[in-house]
Amino acid sequence: MNAIVKKQIIKSLPFLAIILISTACSPQNSISATETVPPPTKQLATPKVEVNTYTPTPSNTPTNTPLPPTATNTPTQTNTPTNTPTNTLTPTQVNITYENAIFIYFIHPNTGGPVGCGDSLVPLTIGQIRSGDVVRDMTIALNALFSAGQYSGALINTTYTSNLHVNSIDFDKYTGLAKVYMTGSFTKPKNNCDKSRYRAQVWATAKQFQGVKRSEIWVDSKLLGDLLVASSKGN
Repeated sequence: MNAIVKKQIIKSLPFLAIILISTACSPQNSISATETVPPPTKQLATPKVEVNTYTPTPSNTPTNTPLPPTATNTPTQTNTPTNTPTNTLTPTQVNITYENAIFIYFIHPNTGGPVGCGDSLVPLTIGQIRSGDVVRDMTIALNALFSAGQYSGALINTTYTSNLHVNSIDFDKYTGLAKVYMTGSFTKPKNNCDKSRYRAQVWATAKQFQGVKRSEIWVDSKLLGDLLVASSKGN
């Protein structure tokens, strides 16, 4: 290299140094020694998850609708049977003016009559008409007597302690004998006065029908008269 070229290179060195320094200080090409750039990471795509939300569909939910009231059977009042007859016994005149009624006989005590201990028999109508059939009418009358209560006003019934009813009746219209067969429970009266009253009531009730002259009252296999062994005198 000749002296002239060397001389030109030397003259150009300051200018080249300035260019190099400017280039090195440019922000586009400078990287801080302390700053580290992380390596690029691979961005994963976030999977799209489809969530199905269950929404119940409206349904016809039965509601508690009050039912209409059902018809109920209203209990009706019933009459409790008692030993007292339902028909009110009405005392009638001793001199009966009608011949078609069925009677039972009660006792009117202490009236100076011929039965019991100075007592009288009083007929009471049961509100039924005689049919003309002696067996039928006598059965109705005797059953009504033994199912009657103890009292009817001032009158008394001494047969009320027994629970008897007619089983059958044999009536002979030629002899006028009525054989009455009764079943049930017999209660003997406590004294002779009531025994006589008892017998008088039964026999008068049985013999009220036309054609009946005599009557035999049987309780099972025994005569009612023997069971009573009644006396018309004393207590």
